[in-house]
Amino acid sequence: MTWGLAGDVAAQLSVGLQPELFYTDNIKYAANSAAVGATVFELTPIIRLDIGDPQEGAMSAGKLSKYYAGLLYVPTVRQLLEEGEQKILQHFFGEVGRLTDISRISLRLDYDERILASSDNTSLEDNYTLLEASGLFDYHFTPKTMLHSRVTYRGITVEDGTADRTLWIGEAGLEWVATAKTTLGMGTEWGVIDFTGGGGQSYQHALMMSRWKPTAKLNVSARAGMEWREFTGTVPHDMKISPVGAVAMQWLATEKTRISARLRTGNEASVVQQGALFREYSIGAEVVHDFSDQWYGSGAVQFVRRNFNTSQRETEPSTRLVLGYRESPDRTMSQMNVELYFQWRQRQRHGNFEAADRSQIGIQVTKFF
Repeated sequence: MTWGLAGDVAAQLSVGLQPELFYTDNIKYAANSAAVGATVFELTPIIRLDIGDPQEGAMSAGKLSKYYAGLLYVPTVRQLLEEGEQKILQHFFGEVGRLTDISRISLRLDYDERILASSDNTSLEDNYTLLEASGLFDYHFTPKTMLHSRVTYRGITVEDGTADRTLWIGEAGLEWVATAKTTLGMGTEWGVIDFTGGGGQSYQHALMMSRWKPTAKLNVSARAGMEWREFTGTVPHDMKISPVGAVAMQWLATEKTRISARLRTGNEASVVQQGALFREYSIGAEVVHDFSDQWYGSGAVQFVRRNFNTSQRETEPSTRLVLGYRESPDRTMSQMNVELYFQWRQRQRHGNFEAADRSQIGIQVTKFF
């Protein structure tokens, strides 16, 4: 199928189905004394339309088309088998863009409803409905120098409505290819957060950035800087100045083993506590190993610590183990994928709070037609 803007542009429609069955011993992610187990069946149709080939972006030898568009719709029907309760979860995004030899511009819209009882096994701070719209513009002044900019709107809705908020976030950065293996940059990020119930926050970042690829098998990226955050509302707060940063690494250890790791620290406005701020420290790693062309396994661990400005402290260790089968040796072309997984997460609030543990075991099948 073809679609014409400036000549013929290839279009591809992908349709898939993803059933998943899992058991969890704590469906509400409640304190251990109040934990309730449940068996859940989720059925997710996947509809994806891709028009054009954005690929690597401007200045890339792999760029195939001038215009591109994408549409993904993933509604999920979730059924609690013991109680007969049914809910529909949704994820949708659309993106359109234009690509030239020196620039890229795109607009994107996301809608994502996240529910604790779903198979994502998210923490309480990630339990919300998100509506996001963003615009991106990249421009190459020279083959080695690029300006990156993005403006984002986020609308966050929480189930009880007490911590709903809107966010406007802007990003700008200048990157320079110092050597064939090293890219350096500097940039800024600023944001404004308005809470529905009153009050808000604003922040600014000053950042230094780098990407290093010493070999074809190792890739490291990092960003570090300072944040200035101000608060508005009935309770006065002094400006908060603190360091922020993140490091990510991807390593092809062997032809069959891939390792990734990440480390991050930064400040976030709490979803659980209206108007509160927490500083989050997170570290995680994942190993993926191919036993054969079709069979593979993976293991991931993560540790998150949150220090709230209300003096509360919270830790969340988690782990996930997967045994998988793919129909095709080529991961990008496989029409069917089957994963048997086990995952565990614990939320521990320091003080007189009871811990909440959640274990989950399940099987997920993804089939494209």
